[in-house]
Amino acid sequence: FALLYHEIAHHVFYNALTIDERATWVNEISRSEGYVSSYAQMNTHEDFAETYSLYVLGPAQLLVYHAKFSFMNQNVFSGYIPDSSILVG
Repeated sequence: FALLYHEIAHHVFYNALTIDERATWVNEISRSEGYVSSYAQMNTHEDFAETYSLYVLGPAQLLVYHAKFSFMNQNVFSGYIPDSSILVG
């Protein structure tokens, strides 16, 4: 599932976020607390995609990245926190 959500995140970044939200991610959030994966270090767009995927699949793991968790929760998911336990089968 991780790759699927990663690719969905690219669509979300370019087509669902406002230009101001994208600028906030690129200029403030992405580099503020480190990267959620080694691949996320490639650039701010990959960081968004990796962060999005982690938020969907294991939001508790993202809590150590407070700014990234908050951005995903408030700007992308409108306060919704996924229940990743339903994906375990």
